[in-house]
Amino acid sequence: MNALRHLLLITVLIAASACSWLGTSAPTTADPDAPVLSKDLPAGNQRSDGSIALYLKVEAAADGSLALADAEDEASATLILSFTQRDEAQTMVSLKSAFARPLKLDLYISPDGEHYVYTSSCPVLAKGSSFESWPHAVAWIAIANPRAVPDGEMACR
Repeated sequence: MNALRHLLLITVLIAASACSWLGTSAPTTADPDAPVLSKDLPAGNQRSDGSIALYLKVEAAADGSLALADAEDEASATLILSFTQRDEAQTMVSLKSAFARPLKLDLYISPDGEHYVYTSSCPVLAKGSSFESWPHAVAWIAIANPRAVPDGEMACR
């Protein structure tokens, strides 16, 4: 069901883009299925076209909120996002965490780097890995809104 939903959303994105509808109005954040322009992605998002891995730091603020920042290299990264497979039939992304707590992240996928749709994701284990996959090509991915997963809430949503 989730794969069918993603395929339908990509189809809607392409059709909406062809009609120039996406360029004329801001997306509504109340609907997770609504297309999002790159300029309207959440603040602090990080994007990749898959050509190189994203080396990121998960930083904690004084209020306990988390944010993403660029890391200089793999050794200084607390989160690494990389495309592990990408073709017309499937895309797979690896998330590796050195963070001390499980993390939940908001992921957005795009066929063109400009029009994104939210996609559900699984929590990344503390000091572990997670994989996300889609049954179609994904040209770009955006990652945003890191947050610690409460104990016992490791469900994929």
